[in-house]
Amino acid sequence: MTSDLRPGDQVVIISPRVSRRGPWPVQQVDEDGQVWLKEITSGGHRRVEIYSPKALVKIDPSMPPTQAIRFALTAHVPPTQLCEICHGQPAPERHFVTVPLPKGFVRVCGDDFASIKAEIRKRVAQTVSDIFVEAKAGQLKKAR
Repeated sequence: MTSDLRPGDQVVIISPRVSRRGPWPVQQVDEDGQVWLKEITSGGHRRVEIYSPKALVKIDPSMPPTQAIRFALTAHVPPTQLCEICHGQPAPERHFVTVPLPKGFVRVCGDDFASIKAEIRKRVAQTVSDIFVEAKAGQLKKAR
């Protein structure tokens, strides 16, 4: 996948040790297979960093940059870190909501939690309205 890198291609760094992931233009690929990236620091200085091809992912130039970076990074997330419900997003702890059950807890995907809350509100509203109807009927019987 990275063997087709050429100078000028835009790549994203997937190494966890970097502060900024890119996209960075490839300056050159040497005979050992190491990839040289041209980086511009926050002070405006240029520097060249050398990375292993395993730490880089080429992004699709036809997509918008932010979307291409997100897709490139998501494609290299291990399957154990993907959400089991929505199957497309990395699943950090903030992605889930822990819901208490009578005999334990369950983790629910944040995307499904909105629909679950809507269903709970409908059921609670119906139950509360039934209770008020019964209470009014009981008060009318006592008043007579």
